[in-house]
Order: sequence, then structure tokens, then C-alpha cells
Amino acid sequence: ICGCGHIIRDTGRYCPACSVDIEKLSKLNNTHILQEHLAHYQTAQAKSQQQQKVKKRKLVRWITATGIVAVLAITIPLGYSAIKKNAFMKSFEQAQEYSDRFSACEEFAACITDGGTVMLTDPYKNIQLDTNAWHDMKSILTIYPPSHGGCIHGSRTDNVSVETNLWSMETKICTPSKDIQEDDSNVIKTVPITKYGAIELMENGTISSEVDSLSQLRNIVDIDKCFGDRMHNYQVLATLSENGTVQLFSASHFYKTHYNTDDWKNIVQISGDTHNLVGLCKDGTVVVTGTNDYGQYDAEQWTDIVAVKATQDSIYGIKSDGTIIGVGYIPDKQNYDLGDLKLW
Repeated sequence: ICGCGHIIRDTGRYCPACSVDIEKLSKLNNTHILQEHLAHYQTAQAKSQQQQKVKKRKLVRWITATGIVAVLAITIPLGYSAIKKNAFMKSFEQAQEYSDRFSACEEFAACITDGGTVMLTDPYKNIQLDTNAWHDMKSILTIYPPSHGGCIHGSRTDNVSVETNLWSMETKICTPSKDIQEDDSNVIKTVPITKYGAIELMENGTISSEVDSLSQLRNIVDIDKCFGDRMHNYQVLATLSENGTVQLFSASHFYKTHYNTDDWKNIVQISGDTHNLVGLCKDGTVVVTGTNDYGQYDAEQWTDIVAVKATQDSIYGIKSDGTIIGVGYIPDKQNYDLGDLKLW
């Protein structure tokens, strides 16, 4: 009997009078069945929610892990690159500093000690320089004009220049002008090259030049020049990149027959003068290109070198113990002993 009072046969599902679903009506009248269905429903819902939470946690973990991997993939190479660059710059700056603290000419050689004082070889070994002028030195240059005797030029850490004639012992001091002291130029170094003009190395590692191939260079830390062979009068510009490679540029095609740095790798310093370019390798060895008229290539047998310097067909190396060795034109004919000098 339906709720509306109509009698329904067993085979019928819906009441012909009010169309009620008799099966649902039966379940409503059997509360234990309804409770079972409700319990099953709640269990299924709880299980579904738990599964959703697990999926979300897995998704979060995956996203986090992927993000970490992505960040590491970016930062690790960048970090390694920064560390590598810092190590290179430290070696480069140290080599430059040591190189600036030594100079040699035909008559004598000189160096600056860690204390900022100057040491000389014979024939000026026992000369006492004016300590009021020669102190806190950072760079030095020896000159031997035969008509005037030996001269020594130096620059102090306060940028004051000092010059002494070692024959007359006359000393001159030159203080930079206020304009120079306040100069905020971004130019680190200027090298004049025939037909190229003044080549300027900027603080940001670029080169200021009207030559397109030079102005497009990046990450340059040093520039220097050397000269052509004795038959051809030309100049070669060498650039040192922070990746340790050296490139050569010249307005003359003749340079390719005398200079080649294609195989140079891991170079931390370059020095050029006259007919040679020398490079210091990260492992303390030396590479040379140019002429070999005075045995300059013998420098490639050196080890344990921390700085190099090329001058007047000669190549010098500063060893890790502060001593100095040399090969080439000047060492072959010099009458003084480099063993008298020691940077530290």
C-alpha cells in the first residue's frame, strides 16, 4: 500500500497514482539499510579525500624537487663559473703585481720587496736610495741611456712618481695633478698600435677602438703589444680573456708567420715587447711566441713561475720563492747577477 493509499502489486516499481519510487520508499522504511548506505558513502568519501591529499602531497614534493633541481642546475654552473673567474682574476692580478715590481736593462736590474723598498744589482748594488722618496713602491722601471747613466723610475702606492739618476743621485718627485687624481675614467690600459690608433681596455672588459673586430670583444682582462720581425715593421696587439685564451690582431698579415697563440690555454698573464710575446700558464709553466734569436724559447722549460716579463728580446720569470731567472738578449750579455734580487 503506497502512502497515498493506493494498492500496488509486487511487480510494480512506481505507484500508478502518485508515481513514487516504491524501492526508495521501502529503503526509507528500513532504517538499518539506510544507515548502512550512509556509512558506506561516508567511508568512500573519506577514502577519496585521503587519496586526494596524498596526491597533492606527492605533487607538492615533485614540484619542490623539480624546482630545487632546476635551481641547482642554474646556480651550480653559475657558482662554479664565479669561483673559476675569481681564481683566475686572483692569479692574474698577483702575476701583474709581481711583474710590475721587477725591471731589467742592459746595465742593471731592480725589484721591489714586500716591504715596498727597492733592491738593485751591480753596479748599483750598494747605492742607498733616498728613503724619503723611495718607499711604499708598487712599480719600477730601469733605464740605461749610455750618455746619462742608469736611471730608475718608480711609482708609489699613493701614485707619486719618483725618479733617480744613479750616476748623479739626483732624485725627482712628481705628484699627480688634482685632475688626474680625480679622473673617473673607465680606461684601465691604453696601447697604441700602428694603423689601429690607441686601443683602450675598459673596466667592463670591453675594448674601445674604431676597429670592429676589437670593439666586439668581451671579458678581456689585459692587452699588450709586440713588434714584427726584423724585416717587417708592424705591431701586434695581444688580448687576454678571462677564459685563459689569447687572441692576436694586426694590420699586417705578416704577423701570422711569426706569432701564434692558437694552442695557448689556461693563460693567466701575458707580456709583450720587441719581438716576443710570453704567456704564463696556470700551472706555473711558460709559453713563448715570436722570434728565438737569443734563445727566448728556453723559457718554455721553466716551472714554478708566478709572473713573467718580456723586454728587449729577453724573457724573465719570477719564481714562487721570489727569485728571478731570465733568458734572451740581456741575460746573455749582462754583467750583473739576478741572484742579488729577491722580491720576498
